[in-house]
Amino acid sequence: MKKVFLNTLFLMLSIISFAQTSDISISVSDAETDGPLLGATVYFEELEKGAVTDFDGIATFTEIPNGNQTVKISYVGFKTIETTIEVGTKKEFSFKLESGGNELDEVVIQSSRSTRWGGFYSSNRTTYATKYRENRFGNWPLFCHG
Repeated sequence: MKKVFLNTLFLMLSIISFAQTSDISISVSDAETDGPLLGATVYFEELEKGAVTDFDGIATFTEIPNGNQTVKISYVGFKTIETTIEVGTKKEFSFKLESGGNELDEVVIQSSRSTRWGGFYSSNRTTYATKYRENRFGNWPLFCHG
C-alpha cells in the first residue's frame, strides 16, 4: 500500500512540474501595413532565449516558464518594444511595431589603395622580385635551360 501511494505521489508531482511551462508563439507585424515582419528578433532576457520571426512573422518558443515574462522585440527601422506578457494564460501573442526606431542617418564608405604588393612596393615590384629570386635561387633562368 505504501509503494502504491509513493508511486502515485511521484506521478502527480511529475505532472504538476511538467505543466509549469508552456509552448507559445509570438506574431510580429508592421503597424502601418499590418504585414508580417520577417527576421524580427524576439528575446527573453531573463531566460536567455531568443528567436527570429519566420516568413509569416511568427517566432515560436518551447518550455517557457508560466508567469510574467519580459520580452524584447526589435527590427531594423522600427521602434523596439519591451513589455511583460503572462505566459500560461494564452499561447499566442501578437505585437505591432511602429516605424522609425533603428534608422541610420548616413553610411560613409571610404577606400584607400595600398602602396605595397606581396611584400614589395608596387612601383618597383619587378625589380625587387627579380632581386629576390636572384638572391634565393642564384641566376635561375640558367637552370631552366637544359
